[in-house]
Amino acid sequence: AGYLELVQLLLARGAAAEFANGDGESALMGAVHRFGNADIVRLLLQHGAARRVYRPEALVEAAASVGDVNMLTALFQPGAL
Repeated sequence: AGYLELVQLLLARGAAAEFANGDGESALMGAVHRFGNADIVRLLLQHGAARRVYRPEALVEAAASVGDVNMLTALFQPGAL
């Protein structure tokens, strides 16, 4: 299974989409910066990941650095951030 399927399973089992690790990196930032996966970004946003976003500009900058237009589009959807 890929990362998307893993995230789907974790969310189905009650994992918090707005989770942040000990360094303060949110699951959403990890999806943008580490995995560069627009589908995971959309999924996390649908499950409330934006509640934990304190610097939305950092997410946009990270998505732009990855160069994924689909990820940027997901972040700019009305109500996403």
